[in-house]
Amino acid sequence: MLEKLQKLIEHCYKHAEKNAKTFRDIENYRAQAFGALMFCIDSDLVDYNEVSEYWDDMWDNFFKLNENL
Repeated sequence: MLEKLQKLIEHCYKHAEKNAKTFRDIENYRAQAFGALMFCIDSDLVDYNEVSEYWDDMWDNFFKLNENL
């Protein structure tokens, strides 16, 4: 399940990278990714320790997209 979650988060990131025109757009894509992350953690589909470092990196990547607007 971890691989599927990472794939979904990367999918949200790629859409933000390609389609976002404002910071709010980036926030919306990041929120979708975060919602999936929290669902998987709350449902015990992934362990927080498995995904925390990956999510921290992706969180930073979403914020870096703002620099390119």
